[in-house]
Amino acid sequence: PDPAAWPSGPPQMQQQQPGQQVIQPATSADQQQQQLSTVLQLPNPAALTDEQLRTEGLRLLRAGREATRGTGAYSSTGPDFAAAEAQLQAAVACFGRAAESEPQDTRALGNLGNALLAQGELKKGLLDELRLNATQDGLAPAALQSLEAADVRLRSEASTLLTRAGEIFRRVLEVDGWSSRALVNWGKAMVARAELALDTAAAAKLYNAAIDKFEAVLEED
Repeated sequence: PDPAAWPSGPPQMQQQQPGQQVIQPATSADQQQQQLSTVLQLPNPAALTDEQLRTEGLRLLRAGREATRGTGAYSSTGPDFAAAEAQLQAAVACFGRAAESEPQDTRALGNLGNALLAQGELKKGLLDELRLNATQDGLAPAALQSLEAADVRLRSEASTLLTRAGEIFRRVLEVDGWSSRALVNWGKAMVARAELALDTAAAAKLYNAAIDKFEAVLEED
């Protein structure tokens, strides 16, 4: 067929059996996302009860961490960052809705902070991988420009998620009065933000604030 007649690029070839091929139309980004949601069994938070929001949120948070690290169900295939991103985003949605329903529920709030922290750490990990690729010799100027744009985007997204996580952990402390877990995780978020910071003074301020959180936990213990 005439390539000009393809509406969205060449067709995808799927091997059905030896000696036979099936031509399928190329899927759009939305279709691929829908397929990923189906495979990962991502729920619709609006259709869940409060208890289901917590249960599904925990399942997705654990699965997202495993996909990020290449452990558990992903131990044989290695890290799957696309799956991790989808699962962690769904976990944030579940815990966020649960926290909206019960603003004083520190369990929902704490897990919302955990999911945001995991998502921020995932973005930071992707940024680290991107930097490794940027050090390769022989990259075309267009490729370097694309990497630089992705660096700016990932740095911003990671910093925003980590900042939101810290705000949630602070909210847990406001409601509970004391939570060593919230303090430790808030400190972790600050350390990650410091590692992302381009300004050394801002990074030092974040490191010092994180140390304060960790020392508070040690003094209490």
